[in-house]
Amino acid sequence: KGDPCIFVSVRGSPEIGEQALGDGIIEVAGKPRYEPASGAFFVDEPSVLRADFPGVPKSAVEQAALLSREFLADYLERTPVWVLDERDGQQAMAKLLLREVSVKEGRLLLVIGE
Repeated sequence: KGDPCIFVSVRGSPEIGEQALGDGIIEVAGKPRYEPASGAFFVDEPSVLRADFPGVPKSAVEQAALLSREFLADYLERTPVWVLDERDGQQAMAKLLLREVSVKEGRLLLVIGE
């Protein structure tokens, strides 16, 4: 409680050199950011909490997580995890009114206004 983070699971198929790790999941925590002009949600300051690639040795997964930290941080800070769809009436209304998103005391705080 009180953690200003959101939690996101990312599916991926990373490679270390020539060795593919196969499909897996990386769980990250970071600060939510909303850009009203585009209706896009981003994750800033992401940190890797868990990486799970079935059938891959734990040491290889740990190495991949360590090597991909900066790439993943850059990717999540510039690639939206969600974009409001203006073809959907509720999402279009949210895009018009939503100004900011944050986490306070473990709850998602939405700031709306004109």
